[in-house]
Amino acid sequence: MEVTTVANAIETKIVQIQAAIEHIEELAQEKAETLANYDKQWAITCIRLKNGVPYTLGTDTIQNPPATLIDKIAKGICFKERLAAEKAEALYKAMIVRIDALQSQLNGYQSINRHLATIGD
Repeated sequence: MEVTTVANAIETKIVQIQAAIEHIEELAQEKAETLANYDKQWAITCIRLKNGVPYTLGTDTIQNPPATLIDKIAKGICFKERLAAEKAEALYKAMIVRIDALQSQLNGYQSINRHLATIGD
């Protein structure tokens, strides 16, 4: 490898890491918002089930379920909010892994650069 190629690769990795770091803030916000929305919808659904409000889930209508089942039924009713929260969490975690991978690549290029510098001496 040539020194200029390695230097360009290092610069590219630095730019990619910076962009990923800026994007992770957006993903963290999305993760927080979707989790909060899920919690809110779950609580509202639990209250409504307790108060006898009917819900349709699939082809079944649910009304006045036993108190011991309200929690589980509410989670099933709020599946779309839960899916959004899980997706946001997965995207956030994937970005962390991507940043770690980029940092490892940068470290590799820096090691190559140090090796090339010692050869040039």
